This record gives sequence, C-alpha cells and structure tokens, in this order.
Amino acid sequence: MTSKGTHPEVARRQTRTTTVRTTPNLYLRQARAEQCLSQDELAERLGTTQVTISRWERGLTRPSPYYRRKLCEVFDLTPAALGLVADEHEEGDLAGEGRDATVSVAALPRIHEPTMLIPPLSPYGLVGREALVETLARRLCDLLPGAAYALYGLPGAGKTALAIMLARHPEILERFPDGVLWAGVGHMPNIPGLLASWGTRLGMTAMEMRQFTRADHWARAIHAAIGERRMLMVVDDVWSVRDAVAFKVGGPGCGHLITTRFAAIALELGGENSSAVRELSQEAGIELLERLAPQVVASAPGEALHLVQSVGGLPLAITLLGRYLRVQSHGGQQRRLRAAFERLRDAEERLRLAAIFSPVEQSPNWLASTPISLQAAIEVSEQHLTATASRALHALAVFPPKPSSFSEEAALAVCVANAEETLDVLLDADLLESAGSGRYMLHQTIADYARLGLGEGIVRERMVMFYCAYVERHLSDYAALDQESANVLAALELAHTERMAETLVRYVCLVAPFLLARGLYAIAETHLRRAHDAAVELCDDVRLAQIWMYLGYVAELRGDLAQAESLYETGIQVARRTAQSETLCALLARRGEAIIARGHYLEAEPYLVEGIALARNLGDHQRLGVLIRLLGEVADCGGASVRGDALYLDALHHAQAVHDDENISALLQNLGAKAVQRGDYAEADGYYAEGLMHARAIGHRQRMSALLNNMGALACLRKRYEEAETLCGESLNLARAIGHPVRTNNALQNLGVVARERGAYKEAERYLGEALAIAREIPHVFLISETLYEWSQIYARQRQFERASMMLGEALALAEEVGAQEVMSQIHYGLARVAAATGDLAEALRQGQRSLEMFDAMQHEQSGTVSEWLDALRREMHAQRSASLPSSW
Repeated sequence: MTSKGTHPEVARRQTRTTTVRTTPNLYLRQARAEQCLSQDELAERLGTTQVTISRWERGLTRPSPYYRRKLCEVFDLTPAALGLVADEHEEGDLAGEGRDATVSVAALPRIHEPTMLIPPLSPYGLVGREALVETLARRLCDLLPGAAYALYGLPGAGKTALAIMLARHPEILERFPDGVLWAGVGHMPNIPGLLASWGTRLGMTAMEMRQFTRADHWARAIHAAIGERRMLMVVDDVWSVRDAVAFKVGGPGCGHLITTRFAAIALELGGENSSAVRELSQEAGIELLERLAPQVVASAPGEALHLVQSVGGLPLAITLLGRYLRVQSHGGQQRRLRAAFERLRDAEERLRLAAIFSPVEQSPNWLASTPISLQAAIEVSEQHLTATASRALHALAVFPPKPSSFSEEAALAVCVANAEETLDVLLDADLLESAGSGRYMLHQTIADYARLGLGEGIVRERMVMFYCAYVERHLSDYAALDQESANVLAALELAHTERMAETLVRYVCLVAPFLLARGLYAIAETHLRRAHDAAVELCDDVRLAQIWMYLGYVAELRGDLAQAESLYETGIQVARRTAQSETLCALLARRGEAIIARGHYLEAEPYLVEGIALARNLGDHQRLGVLIRLLGEVADCGGASVRGDALYLDALHHAQAVHDDENISALLQNLGAKAVQRGDYAEADGYYAEGLMHARAIGHRQRMSALLNNMGALACLRKRYEEAETLCGESLNLARAIGHPVRTNNALQNLGVVARERGAYKEAERYLGEALAIAREIPHVFLISETLYEWSQIYARQRQFERASMMLGEALALAEEVGAQEVMSQIHYGLARVAAATGDLAEALRQGQRSLEMFDAMQHEQSGTVSEWLDALRREMHAQRSASLPSSW
C-alpha cells in the first residue's frame, strides 16, 4: 500500500540490495533521442525533474522500480532495452512487482516511512531559502559515497529548518531511497540513546540492542544493519567533531548532513562540502514576519521593517517577534500595538523575548516546554568559550554591528590580551564574522547580546583613543576614513557619553573637515556643539576658535550666511587674541567666502588680502590656494575678468602643489565657467570633467553637485536637453542628500531653464517656484535675484510683458544690492527686450547699451548677442524715424 503524501519512488521501493551504476546509460539516452524528447520533457511526463533524468543517463543513480515501470510505459520498451536491468533476475522481478508479487530475493528489514524521524516542517514554511535549498540538494546528491556535507551559522539562523527541508526534498529522497535517519545532538548529547533510536528504525530487535553498552558498539552494529542501503543521515546541532563522527555510520551508498554553530567543526567534517547559513534578506525577513503577524505588517510596515533590520534578519528572532506581535495585535487596539513596538525598540527586551515551542520544533539543547529566547540561545554558545574569549566577545560589542566592519588592528586595541588567538576562537565559533582580509563584523543580535556585558569603561576609552589617533594619521586620506566612518562616529559618541572632554574637543576638531566634506552637516553640528560646551568648560580658547569656524561653515552650508559671518567673526577675535596664526588664516578665508556668497564682493577683499599675507608667512600652500581663488572670484564678480583668470591660475599652482583636491575641483569649475562665458565650450568640457574627477576622488558631494550642475547648464546651452536634465537631476539628488540649500537652488534653477527651453512652461515654473522659495527662506539675495531673472523669461516668452517687467525690476534691485555683475547684465538685456516688445524703443536702447557695457567688461560671450540685437534695434528705430518724416524730406 502507498502511504498518503509519500514520494512514489519511496512508497513503492522494494527491500532489496541495489548496486550503484557507475557507467552512463546509453540505452536510455538513445531511446529518449529517438523520440525527440528533451530531458525536461521526459521529466514532465514522469513527474520528476531534469536533474534526475540527467543523473540516470550519466549512470550516477538508477531509477526506482516505480520510475522504471513508467519509463517502460513511455518508451514501450522492456527494462533490458532501456538499460534498467542490473542482473538477469531483475526484469522478472519488475514484472512480478507490477502484480503486487512478493520479491523472492533475500531482503533487509523494510523501513515503512522513510521520513518518520524527521521533525515536521514549520507551518509558516521556509522563507527566503528557495534557491539555497535547490543548490544544497544538488550538492548532497553529488556527494561521494560515505561523505558528509556540513551547514554552519549563528544560533537561530535556520540551520535545522534548512536541514528538515532538505531531508524531505524529492531529489534527496530519490538519491537516498532507503530513508533518512535524524539525530538532534545538542551540546550534552545522549549518543547511545540516539543511536538506539536509529537501531530500532533499522529493524534491530530489543534482544540485539541489549548487547550494546557503548557508543562504538552501537556505531558498528548500525553500520552493519545499514549495509548496502542508500540512506541520508542528518546529524543536527553538533557541538564537537567527536560527537559528529559517532554518527558517521553509513555505508557506501549513504550520505551525511551535519549542522553546527561552529565554522571550524563544519570545515573539519565537510571541507569544501560546507556552507554558511546566513541571515535572511530584508525582503525575506518582512515576508516571514508577515506570515506570522500579517495584520501588524499591513498596519505598520515601517515599524515592521525597522524590527527586521534591528535583529539583522535572523529567522529565530523574527519568529519570536512575530509570535509576540500577533498576540499584541489581537483585538485591533492600536494603543497596545504601539506599546509593543516601543518595548521592542529596546535591544535587551528583544533578546529576552521568549516563546515555547513543541518538542519536535525546538533544539535538542532545550528541555521540553522550556521557553526559548535569543539571549538563552546565544548564552549556550558563550558557555563554551574560555573566559578570555568571552571577555573579548563583550569588548567587541563596542563596535557598530553588521553591515559595519572593523579592522583587526582596532579589535586588538580594544581586546588587548591574547587578542589574535581569541579572534580566531570567536571566528571558529561563528560568533564573529569575517569581512575580508584583516576585517571582522558582528551580527546585530550577537552585538546586542554582547553589549549587555560590556561593563568596563576602559574598553570604550580604548576605542575612542584608537580612532582619534587613526583620524589624526589619515586627515587627508578620505578613502581610509570612509572605510572606518561608522566606527569613527561611534567613537565620537562614546567620547561624549564617557565624558572624555579633552579628547572629545581634540577629536571633533580633527574629524570635522571630513564630516563636512561628506555632507554630514547635521551630524557634524551635533558633535561640534558638544565639543563647544566641553571647550568652554575647559577654557580651551585655541580649540574654541576652530569650533566656531566649523560651526560657521555648517551655518554657511545651510544658507544661514548671517549666522555664519557672526560665528566667523567671533572665531577671528579669539584667534587674534590667542595669536593662532593658522586658525586665523583659515577663519579669514571662511569669512571672505561667506561675504562673497552674500554678494558683497568688495567687503570680502580686506579679509582675503590679510589672509593671503598670513598664509605666505606660514608657507601654507593649501590655505594660500583657497584665499587666492576667492580673491579671483571677487575680481570676476567685479567685472575684472582678466585679473580673475590670472588669480585662478596662481591659486591652481598652489593647490596642485599640496594635492588639495577640493580646491582644485573648485578652481577648475571656475575656469570652466569662464570658458563658457567666452563661448569656448570644448575648453569648458575639459575643465569640468577634470574638476569632477578630483571631487569624486575625495567623495566631496557638494563639489560633485556643483560641477554636475554646471555641466548640465552647458548641455542646455548646446540644446542637449535630455543630457542636461540627467546631469542637473543628479546634481539635485546630491544636493538634497546632503541638505545643501544653495546647491539645491542651483540645480532647480537649471532644471527650470531646461524645461523652459523645451517649451514646458508649467514644469519650468514648478522648478523655479521651488528654487525661489529656498532662496527666500535662506535668505540669499543673489540667488533670489538670479531665480527671478530666469522666471521672468518664461513670462516674456508667453508675451506676459507686464509680469516679466515687474519680476525683472525686483531682480535688478537685488542684484545691484550685492553687485552681481553677470546677473545685472542679463537683467538689463531682459528689460531691453521687454521694452522693445512693448514699443518703448528708447528704453530698450538704453537698457541694451548698459547690458553690453557690462558684458564687454567681463569679456562675456553674450556681448556678441547683445551687440547684434542692438544693431537690429537701431535699424528698426531708423526705419521708424524715416517712415514718420514728411515726404518732402
């Protein structure tokens, strides 16, 4: 009789010894070819898989009696003609089997249900492991006779669930048709008892089993009982190689699947035949939580995602969370559910969350009906560590968890005693993960657990001191700082919470330039304000001047120029009083740049000139390059274009001498903009591309945004509107990501111009409306003026001249207030065209001439356009005067 739900091959398997075929079955392959069937098509007819057909044809396995009969039916051939007969008696046996005849050959005791010992599948299924199951099934089927495959991973990673799924997989049951023997071992196993259950399963009598008192006796007896059977032995949750070897009792047709928490055990037993079972992906984690608590995920998807992330996708953790939330969501009371989420935000609460599983569901490490929690599951692993390794595990919790990693050098600094050997022990226990050569990481749940025992303040102090020194060694190596950025930030937080005031002040001043270059303005401001308070308490005026400079730069980047100038001025006063020449030089540059950004160029010059003198005395090429660049911008904005070019080239020489990528990038952008003004677009391309390369080399997102925006504007001038939109869109994304309002305004302006040039006026107004709102909120007079000018051109093109004129008038007043020469030139030309369109040719001539004078002074490419327009206007005015004269004239 066939048992319901049993694989057909297993249900119809005859209890006789079979030999494993080692040569290809050419008869079967030829029969399939003659009927023009692919392996997939034959598999579909038989109700099996293409992999199985391939293995039959290659002689790796033989079809069971059930499939042999089906093959004979499909091809209408005898077993012998299909190469399915292993000996002269077998064909007759197959014929008799079809009539339920009793097999006459000597038989081993029959196993009626091959999967009886396997624990049941989870009612929620195995989520996110589908591809892994198929891969492992193929590898298990390809094992050499008697070999073992090992799975290892964190407690709660789902190793047992994966083994259960594999033990029930159709291909596995076909490869091992005589059944599966399962043993849940655990850290305190009863090996004789488990082997006795296998003996019973194999048909050994009670009298036979009473003879065996030792594990080695059992092993030999079971090996003999298995004989030539093809069976899979699953040894779950192994804690030592010795325990695992006690269950390697299979014969030549058998395979062994071992699961363990320990990578070292898996590698020793399986070698290349071993695989790590890692956490679930974010998507799979959400799916598992949804299966457990669907209403919770539907009503609070954001909270659900946060929970999955907080436990690092660990299946056991998600299962515990889901079971808890399912209870808390009963009745649909949002208040209760909110309280549950609030509780689960605490790592300690998540670790202590427990549930009772049935005896067949839980690990052999637990007594029946014992509540299982993450904390308890990890504690079992820690109990097998030495005291030194245990202390090191807790010390490593000072580092941020996965996906962040830390270097071996940093780990040695915080652990100190026997750290190298201890790291190896933790790695072998799979409590620590490798993140590449010389780098490690802790899973979120392991880090949460270990952090509960991180009692020693000295460990935190070691970490802070290590990363303070690290930043000092890599001040300009942003790639090195990027790799350690999570740890650098964690150390900053610890310096504050551990009240390491002097170290905090010094550390923040060292790391601030990197944070600002990366666009981490809010984070930088938080730490700068903490450092400010500590410096005030310490009466450290030297550091205070630096802190005010960096706080001023944060304000400037946010667009709050008034606050920025105030902070810079405070810093300048302190730096003068304490004779800090280097800090004073830097502050003068920052103050000058803020004034330029506000559009008051002439006011900036005295600060820049003083700063240049200081930088020359100090021999500071880096600061000298910045100050001369800013002086060039003053010259440019004041209409002294030739002097501006000369200053930029001088500044570039200094910046290149010290490999100052940030300043080189800014200078190349300025030179590119000047090339655009002259109409030399090819030269501009070169400057912009090189500038972007330097910005990307240091990951300076503000500089990257600025250059991409200029490149987009150039593409628009060339009427390459799709390219322009892409570049300006990328610029906007960067600007928004770092919260830089000026760059955001710039990108929105250019996107508005591109839309306007395409004739999409409504879209253009949306972009420019947002840009204007940002400029007014800062407030930034120059940007307001520039945005108003670009918007006015939309009205002019739609012949709404009154609205265009009003907007141009406001823009001109603002541009004159800050002396923005280029914008003023554009506005005068815009007013000229509006006046001409409305018939006021005299006003048009006046405005046009003023625009031309300013463009000529800048050597701007627009000079030619305006000049041609004025010539046409004069011809029209002459024609009108001629038409109005009496005919006698």
